[in-house]
Amino acid sequence: MKSLFRVGLGLVLAGLCFCLVYAGGLPKKSSQPQKETQVKQVSGGVMTGVLTAATTMKEATTCIGAESVWSLRNKMPRTKVYARIETSEDRYYLIGISKIDLKASNPYERKDRRNVQYLEYDAQIASKYFNNSLTLRGGIINSGVGLGMDYMLADEKTSITVEGHSAVYSSPFFLRTNLSYKIWEDKDYYIIAGAEDMLDKLSLIAGIKIEYGLAR
Repeated sequence: MKSLFRVGLGLVLAGLCFCLVYAGGLPKKSSQPQKETQVKQVSGGVMTGVLTAATTMKEATTCIGAESVWSLRNKMPRTKVYARIETSEDRYYLIGISKIDLKASNPYERKDRRNVQYLEYDAQIASKYFNNSLTLRGGIINSGVGLGMDYMLADEKTSITVEGHSAVYSSPFFLRTNLSYKIWEDKDYYIIAGAEDMLDKLSLIAGIKIEYGLAR
């Protein structure tokens, strides 16, 4: 029953997040005149999409970052490198790759670790609300279907993150929350503290994050 509850909770949260993220509004396709043929509609839509994507990418701001956190209970690090492509003030896309080290310990009591997935991937879309203080995102998080929320406090240095995704190692839904604090006024250097795997094997985490914006 406990596992079924976790699965149900994960599905409900994932569905809610995707609804909220896409509520920001993906660009709507302009309607084509009814007299055009279906072939022309398709080709026109493809061309419009290509041109729109090219223009958007040309105007986008790109930020690259790296984050490394240590799990105190599981005694293992997770290091993520990512790129955030900001196509507008209230919309961005994130792609990344993470590496976790299960060689030094066996926190999830795996009997056979030869097939453990050491690399995990991210592909997310995010929308911002309330003067960009609240960010909702969804997609692939650590190779699982997931959702996330980031809230920036009024000091513009401290942010709260809550994210979850379908899990490979522990419970059916991996839940994490943390605070990040900007420690350098003119540079995007952050310290991180929080907890992860909150539905199964709760562990405190601590680490650092660095971001760097690329000039267009």
